[in-house]
Amino acid sequence: MDTFVDINFQVTPSQNTVLEQRARDNGFETLNAYLRVVASKSPLCKVMPEQPTTEQDSIQISFKVTPEQKAQMEQRTKESGCDDLIKYVKYVALNALLSVTIEVRSAGSMDDMVQRIMNKRASVKN
Repeated sequence: MDTFVDINFQVTPSQNTVLEQRARDNGFETLNAYLRVVASKSPLCKVMPEQPTTEQDSIQISFKVTPEQKAQMEQRTKESGCDDLIKYVKYVALNALLSVTIEVRSAGSMDDMVQRIMNKRASVKN
C-alpha cells in the first residue's frame, strides 16, 4: 500500500483561477495532477516574492504526493534558492514554464493522446 503525504496551502480567488486555467491549458484533467508535475518537473527558477494584493487567501488547495515525490519537490525547492516548499509550489504553479517530456504509454499512440487533449480543450471551451 502506498503512503501519501498531503500538501496544503491557500490561494486567492484570482490565483485559483490562474491555476485552474494553467492546468487546463497544459492538458491536465485535474489541478492535483498539474501541481504534482509542475512542482517536481519545472525548470529551476528563482522564486520571487508574491505581489501585494487586497484579496485574501481564502481557497484551500490540497494535493497528495508520495514521500519520494515530496523529497524531490523539497530538493527542487532548495536548488531554486527557496526555503519554503509551499512558496515554491505556489510560485512554479503560477509562474513557471511547464516543459515536460510526455511518455506515450502502450494504451495508445501519440496521435491518440493529442486527440484526447484536443477533445478535452474543445469540451472546456463549449
